[in-house]
Amino acid sequence: MTYISTIFYNHKNGFDRTAVGLIFFDDNSQYIDISEDKLKRLKDIRGYKLFRMTLDNFIKAKHTKEELDRMSIYFNGIFQITKPSKILIECNEEVFRKLFTKYVEI
Repeated sequence: MTYISTIFYNHKNGFDRTAVGLIFFDDNSQYIDISEDKLKRLKDIRGYKLFRMTLDNFIKAKHTKEELDRMSIYFNGIFQITKPSKILIECNEEVFRKLFTKYVEI
């Protein structure tokens, strides 16, 4: 089974958020990428350093669906991740790049 989750920077008001990354995974593979262009635009925003530190730690880890489910509920500050959605396509680099362009680099 393949899953996808979007990583967001959540601005102060809780409603305005910026998609900065994507995680795409199955039982054997995991792809994560972050839009450095979007992060550059956020650098001067309050809380950026904490967000970046959380993001860097998140990227280093191997994640499971259960862990991302939990994170989607409890990480409700400036770092947010969507609940993993089942997606019926193969988990590979080419598909990930297309999805990253569509959902993050728009």
